[in-house]
Amino acid sequence: MTVFLASIPLLSRGVYIGHDSGFHFLRIEGVWQGLASGQLPVRIQPNWLHGYGYPVSLFYGDALLYVPGVFRMLGFSVQEVYEGYVLAVNGFTAALTFYC
Repeated sequence: MTVFLASIPLLSRGVYIGHDSGFHFLRIEGVWQGLASGQLPVRIQPNWLHGYGYPVSLFYGDALLYVPGVFRMLGFSVQEVYEGYVLAVNGFTAALTFYC
């Protein structure tokens, strides 16, 4: 029930845009493009700075973004991947909280 209540914004049409949503969308896209170009682990995300790339992965941990990146490679849109990622994080958070 808690996961459902926390995930109500995901049921609306579109994505709720916060102050850093664009940054996270770019990170998901960067991991996807890095994986598609053969990088593992992704260090330079090629979609930043007009195609020159930027080492965002050196400053922010991307371990949890590999799953959304793989789903992005499978053809899902960035919105679908982001919503699924947020739903999974909400579910894991509720399960870990219940366990603790």
